[in-house]
Amino acid sequence: MTSEISSTYYARHAAAIRRLAAAAFARGDAEPVLAAMREHLRIDPVSGELREARTARNELVRLYFHFLRDNERLPLAGQLRVEEIRLVWETLLAFFSDDDVGQDKIGQVFRLVQRKMEQGHIGQAWNVLNIFDYQRNVRVDNERNLFLEEMGLLFAKRSVEESARPVPPELRELLRAAAADLTRLPAALEGLARDLGLQLHLLAPDAEEAAAWAAIWPTETGESEAPAAASAGSPAAKNGHQALLTRKWRIPKEFPAEVGESTRADLLDPLAVAGVCDALLKGVYFLILVTENTGFEEFLVTFLGWLRGFAGDEVMRSFSLFHSQLTLEEKTVNEALEGLLTTEPLSKLSARLGQLEGPELTAGLRRLLQGWADQELGELAPGDYSLNGLLFCEAGGLVFPKPELAWRLHRIL
Repeated sequence: MTSEISSTYYARHAAAIRRLAAAAFARGDAEPVLAAMREHLRIDPVSGELREARTARNELVRLYFHFLRDNERLPLAGQLRVEEIRLVWETLLAFFSDDDVGQDKIGQVFRLVQRKMEQGHIGQAWNVLNIFDYQRNVRVDNERNLFLEEMGLLFAKRSVEESARPVPPELRELLRAAAADLTRLPAALEGLARDLGLQLHLLAPDAEEAAAWAAIWPTETGESEAPAAASAGSPAAKNGHQALLTRKWRIPKEFPAEVGESTRADLLDPLAVAGVCDALLKGVYFLILVTENTGFEEFLVTFLGWLRGFAGDEVMRSFSLFHSQLTLEEKTVNEALEGLLTTEPLSKLSARLGQLEGPELTAGLRRLLQGWADQELGELAPGDYSLNGLLFCEAGGLVFPKPELAWRLHRIL
């Protein structure tokens, strides 16, 4: 593991950003974090040198802020390298300063997107694409292409020779030990990553970073008050210090003996629940569409039966609506999903997962670990996976005829 991976770009600059935000907060700036990011835009991502630049427009500051936040959310190994961040930085600065960006610079950015798609880093590709304001039809086409690339990678057929890796007996014992004592979960996950290249992440906040921000901006404790503009729903609330603490995909360093109320609330954060719903529905929609044999057809019957059990018989119409919105109404995949998951009957899917109780999550996690100890996990593709997704499905009673499919659906690309 390289130092590039162990220390992210944001982590290297977080202390400086916090100092700038603290100064902005002290002088009563309505949006301290964005004020800090405005100053940070003058710092070269590679050399660290301070560059003279025009006062950055608000649109640029917000775009770069969201770009860094979304990159930081990705698993460590899946984040853009610092040289790639510099390319985005240079292009944004030139674009928003009304300078001639040049076809070469734009070409470099789009070649970067293409390269990320070829490498299977769909999250990186989408993050870079998001920095530009496209015409509507271009944005729809881009997202559909990314959706098809993602699904093609998730469901690509792999030969046994390509994927099989022996599971060490010691790893099986680690998994069984963690099933009996969940405090040993981090050691088991470390073993999966080390021996099989299977990196299981939880979408969780960074406690150390949260504490560092609380020390300079203690709005959560009531020791000081946020600027008036930071009321709920304001731009400051959406771009304040809590936005920088957006949950990140990380392998947990510790875990309690059982899922109590605080851990349950952490696991079932709305962002995590929405991500699992998105992964399930996108995967099922793709399996419904695909005409060739994938080997996972049996799961469609299982999934739709499970969904009908708590959402009713109208769920199939939801997939028809989803399809028509993509093909006839020219919506993006994300827009169509967001709409479906907030209206009947599919709103009941997120409600079902969000209502999982601590004992259900504890028991589900124990079953997962015990099952993995007995399975040939070496046949799975190495990569980053969502432990939230695997756990929610297990605790929620969703049965996978082939356990491999659960991993495919919850892979983080």
